[in-house]
Amino acid sequence: MDEAEALIARVLQQDDPFEQGEILREIDGDLGHASVADDLADAGFGKRSGSTASDVLNRLKAEK
Repeated sequence: MDEAEALIARVLQQDDPFEQGEILREIDGDLGHASVADDLADAGFGKRSGSTASDVLNRLKAEK
């Protein structure tokens, strides 16, 4: 727990708010249970819990 608090404190000291948000979203995603389901989906077992950037790009290309 102390290690996690130290990591978050270091992230919040970053000058770039976008970078802060990206790092915190990544940490939050790693802690969520959805990542396990997404990992399994990537391996060919079931569906992902949400859309990926690749999904969005493919849909945009298909609309052209």
